Amino acid sequence: MLRLGLILVVLAALPSIALAQEPIVTPAETAPVQAALATLEDALRAGDAAASERLALDAYLVFEEIEPGIAAVDPGLVAALESAYGAVRTRSAAGDVARAGAELARLRELLDRATRERAALGSRAAFLNSFGILFREGIEALLICAALAAATARRGGGLARSILHGAVAALAASVLTAVVVGRVIDLAPAGREAIEGLTMLLAAAVLFYVSYWLLSKVEVARWMAFLRDRVGRAESRWALFGVAFLAVYREGAETILFYQALAGAGRPAPIAAGFVAAAAVLLVIAVAVLKFGVRLPTRPLFAMTGALLYYLAFVFAGQGVHELQEAGWVALTPVLGAPEIGWLGIYPSAQSLAVQTLLVGLALVAGVVILRRARLARTTVARPSGAA
Repeated sequence: MLRLGLILVVLAALPSIALAQEPIVTPAETAPVQAALATLEDALRAGDAAASERLALDAYLVFEEIEPGIAAVDPGLVAALESAYGAVRTRSAAGDVARAGAELARLRELLDRATRERAALGSRAAFLNSFGILFREGIEALLICAALAAATARRGGGLARSILHGAVAALAASVLTAVVVGRVIDLAPAGREAIEGLTMLLAAAVLFYVSYWLLSKVEVARWMAFLRDRVGRAESRWALFGVAFLAVYREGAETILFYQALAGAGRPAPIAAGFVAAAAVLLVIAVAVLKFGVRLPTRPLFAMTGALLYYLAFVFAGQGVHELQEAGWVALTPVLGAPEIGWLGIYPSAQSLAVQTLLVGLALVAGVVILRRARLARTTVARPSGAA
């Protein structure tokens, strides 16, 4: 079963090579985006950096209307387009009109590529794209929930049930959000980015809290005291519920929108088969994590899970601010020379870097607190034997 899962994962990473049918998007669909880019180009030629930054944001919000259709077929192309939009805006904000113009040229080429390339939605490609959407969006949420479930499986107090309830509630909320976003996106194009950004920042806060909560229980003495005094308390159950909810909800609504776009471009049978196959592989991974996780000693299990959650909190903090900047809700102050590392959530803006720096500072303070408590716990446990 695991071997089958690995084979399917490899297949999902392969490029679609089925026979061409239709372009990813038509020139008519990209016409509003191209019109917005033409206005942006005029501002760049005039050397108006402030107007260029604003127009770059406007052009991105127009692009939002066709983004799901492209993402359902070629997520790599969407990532490149988002990076190019961000670069245009960052360079404009920094007053570097020449570099902003070069990034605009790259952006136009990427849009032309979307109208030239074929969606390749034959049966095989539809299956691979469908599999890739669910697996790509689901694996992160699954690993978070499975790791938490493994860490709390033997601890009682309704903790494992809280994780399950949070995930189920998130699925329901994702369906509702997808319906609402689908209805209002024409009226408020920035809505999707704003929802994603706010969700990521809230998730970062909850993940940071739970990572501290887990790491503070690494010491066996403190964990046993916790079991006696605090297990089952509402704050613990609600914290785990919140992590599971946000982990699933963050990706759930977007996944539904992607499938809606994919359903309009391919036949239903291979899309459904890809969905079922991805769900089966995710289930195999969940079972493997749970079976492996519950056999690990408490100390390394809590340490690994806490470190994973802190890493995700760091990533979500940067990505959340970035999404709000794309929605125009947060200002963008470029930090020239700073790297852009998407998988770490690092972007060259003062706002996103400030939030992540704050998170690192809080982690250092939390680390000092945890070490002091661990030292005190070891001293308390050692005293009786020393007195004897």
